[in-house]
Amino acid sequence: MDYLGISLILSILFCTLVSWFIFTYSGSFLHIQKLNIEEPNDKTLAYECKNFEAKWNFFNKIRTFVAISASSLLLIVLSLR
Repeated sequence: MDYLGISLILSILFCTLVSWFIFTYSGSFLHIQKLNIEEPNDKTLAYECKNFEAKWNFFNKIRTFVAISASSLLLIVLSLR
């Protein structure tokens, strides 16, 4: 495996770790764990779910973009060799 393949793996790993760290320690994950689900309030649960999913999807889009970009770059460089 050459340096390009290693950089591909490290860039995806780095993006995943950063997004996990930000998401976990920003309070979103801890806030979800503190919700009282014994007394379900549909409006409250829908609101919390919407906020949680928005952040979750945002970080997934970033990670997907980095992975596709790194993979595309790897394929371009390999095709030029």
